[in-house]
Amino acid sequence: MKKFKKALAMMFVVAFGVCSLTACGKDDDKKSDSGSGSKTEAPKEITGTPHDTGVIKVSVPEGWLAIDVHDMWSDDPNAIDPQQLQIAKGAKSKDDLWGCCYIQINYSGPDSVMTSAKDFYDNVVDIAPFDAAGYSWTGYECESLGYKYTIIEGKKGEEQLQVAVLKNSGDKTLNFEDEDVQYIINSIETTIPADK
Repeated sequence: MKKFKKALAMMFVVAFGVCSLTACGKDDDKKSDSGSGSKTEAPKEITGTPHDTGVIKVSVPEGWLAIDVHDMWSDDPNAIDPQQLQIAKGAKSKDDLWGCCYIQINYSGPDSVMTSAKDFYDNVVDIAPFDAAGYSWTGYECESLGYKYTIIEGKKGEEQLQVAVLKNSGDKTLNFEDEDVQYIINSIETTIPADK
């Protein structure tokens, strides 16, 4: 039942994110090069502030805000889910989340199953596999409801990550190849959570 709830929660997060995003990002005419994969080294000139949920740790560059995700299975309104993290570009507080583009990181440990959402998207194009942050990644470019995404799924032993990057909103764009996006992905560290 626990595995089913986690899989259901993951699907809910993806579906909710798709339906809720609004304009944000930065003006950029870069095009995605879906056939060549991604960069595998974090840019050296970007620095960030560490953010640690207890399971997911990343460096958050200037101009981005890490936002902990509420634990939807808890009765405590202040409980966070350490296996999820949102990092919003241009946000000043968590109240800004729905007015900004963001990266969604979802973790799945050895005792749970991560379900791919690939079949729920349109115009899916696979990207070349790559390695980063100790994970082996596969992924795809896709669209839903007029929004474009890059979604990557990584494996490291029995651990899995799913990272969704919104690529457009209104006349703004945020590309997977952007240095700050690559910096965040390359900075990811994970810790297998203790049993609850």
